[in-house]
Amino acid sequence: MARIWIAAAAAVAAVALAAGVGIAVAADVEDVAGEPFTPAEASEADVRALESTKVFFAHQSVGDDVLRGLALVHEREGLPQPAVAEGTSVAGPGVTHMHVGTNGDPMGKIEEFDSVVRSGVGDDADVVVFKLCYVDLWASTDTRKVFAAYRDTLRSLQEAYPDTAFVATTEPLTTRRSWKGWVKKAIGRDDGLANQHNIAREQYNQLVRAEFTEPGELWDIAAMQSTTPSGDRVAAVEDGQTFYSLYDGYARDPGHLNEEGSVVAAESFLAAVSAATPR
Repeated sequence: MARIWIAAAAAVAAVALAAGVGIAVAADVEDVAGEPFTPAEASEADVRALESTKVFFAHQSVGDDVLRGLALVHEREGLPQPAVAEGTSVAGPGVTHMHVGTNGDPMGKIEEFDSVVRSGVGDDADVVVFKLCYVDLWASTDTRKVFAAYRDTLRSLQEAYPDTAFVATTEPLTTRRSWKGWVKKAIGRDDGLANQHNIAREQYNQLVRAEFTEPGELWDIAAMQSTTPSGDRVAAVEDGQTFYSLYDGYARDPGHLNEEGSVVAAESFLAAVSAATPR
């Protein structure tokens, strides 16, 4: 019994020490206002656009949150549920979607997306949206290499299929690390939610925003995720670098959207699709 108490006391001391380290690290983070952003609110015309628009959406789990949000938006507006089907063959209006590639392998996702579009989607879809996932970009990722492949693929596909609109997206974000996360990091169990990962995502997102500037070219999901209902940005500076995080009020876990977040994301998705739809 004495050994158990000694071990427990040591564990508590270790956690306390780790927490102290985490607090010290967290103190280096300074909250800032961030760039203003106003998430798009879908008009009734934007919502109804799915009734006549063939959309192909390549994504992973955060995309599932957006699709749930689409159903909630239509229900709120008293409109019939949109046609949503999983697959790689676009048959009619609504959203055809696929879980593209493997999380953590952005280059593989880009290659698979390119292949699927060239295998028929490019000829059949009106609008194509391709979103990477937050787990595809880490502090250790060569963000410029991933961006170059993403950009070149979308530009090449747009040239090959001029009658189809291709919508780029920013990289989704995670919430700010909690004190428990700092403890895990301090004792060598990184939870993958460190600020430096959102810093890397912001560096990538800046490249995307600078490239896709024409109306209808970009769905900025990261900016939407980091904007509170009052219009404030969840922004901070660490080591001189500004980064953004997923607003806690939109999160059901550190990387995914709750019902409120899903609705806001779905509205911005609908507005982006409507803006991109060939007239």
